[in-house]
Amino acid sequence: MKMYSMAILAGGLAKRLEPITSVIPKSLVKINGKPFIDIQLELLKKNKFSHVVLCVGHGGDMIRDHVGNGHQFNLDVEYSFDGKKLLGTAGAIKKALKFLDDNFFIMYGDSYLDTNYAKVQKKFKRSRKNVLMTIYKNSYFKTHEFNNVSFKRGKILNYRKQTTTDILKVGLDHTLQYIDYGLSIFNKKAFAGRVEGRFYDLDSIFYSALWRKQLAALEIKSRFYEIGSFQGLNELREVLS
Repeated sequence: MKMYSMAILAGGLAKRLEPITSVIPKSLVKINGKPFIDIQLELLKKNKFSHVVLCVGHGGDMIRDHVGNGHQFNLDVEYSFDGKKLLGTAGAIKKALKFLDDNFFIMYGDSYLDTNYAKVQKKFKRSRKNVLMTIYKNSYFKTHEFNNVSFKRGKILNYRKQTTTDILKVGLDHTLQYIDYGLSIFNKKAFAGRVEGRFYDLDSIFYSALWRKQLAALEIKSRFYEIGSFQGLNELREVLS
């Protein structure tokens, strides 16, 4: 099975990792001596990917100088730059659509997702939906993130970001027992109506797909790791050591 293209969202400012990220972008932060982007690309090659599009902003030139065309990873790597202003997660993908297949994966530039990507793609094909979200049944102490998905009998019933402000006001919403795993598949149709060059967040695409009954889901049993904070960075270093 030929794997779809993979878009990696690697354009954030990574303020939680300062002062490291005031010098280099988050993708080049080293995990046990190796830049994180190398670890991601090696994992994708292991899972039979051949084409990757890096959506970059802050430090994008440094990432391109390091990765190049990706041939040292046996991958074809292309770049889509936000430009003078950050476009948000969905805005960055909208700009990158010209490089991507009709169906394509998205993952974040700070995520380590050691899972069965082929299984995710097969689930998307069977679903005949425009969007697939992978989810993880989360205990808060496991990922240090707030749950945002209500999932039952194979369907997403609700998707809602819980913020610290919300929780201080009304407490945790315990109907949300799952969290977005950070790996998704989209058909380009899901981005119809979005104007290139404007700021959009992927949340808006997920909300729209849920409302239109175009949102499929797959539960992943293995937890995700991320390097968006020093705590996450140290966890992954330990896991991969």
